[in-house]
Amino acid sequence: MTPPAAATSGHTPLRVCFVSLQARGAFIPSPGAKIGGAEQQIAHLARGLAAMGDFETHVIVEDQGQPDRETVDGVSLWRLRQPRDRRFFLARLYRKCVSGKRLMDLARSIGADVYVQMCAGAETGLT
Repeated sequence: MTPPAAATSGHTPLRVCFVSLQARGAFIPSPGAKIGGAEQQIAHLARGLAAMGDFETHVIVEDQGQPDRETVDGVSLWRLRQPRDRRFFLARLYRKCVSGKRLMDLARSIGADVYVQMCAGAETGLT
């Protein structure tokens, strides 16, 4: 078996980060996972890029109580820590603001060369 091209060419792999909060279910099937076409596309693309060896692939996913980082088929899944429910009238706004800040901080810490996001939602503007 030959090593991946990145390992033999001496160059640094391109770092790609997908932002798809629902995509964890496409990597790790679980009952009740809400995945659609965009999540499936991201899973296939991320796995394919990771298998090529010229790419380091990451996916930011929602908090389901999993470890902060998991690796599946060569793809790093990063948990976006999200605030738990609060019992006051601005709870939804608070969660959105805190989650948005945490998404931006997590994306910066991954330090990817390219960020990809495919859904309509608040994360579109943040990405």
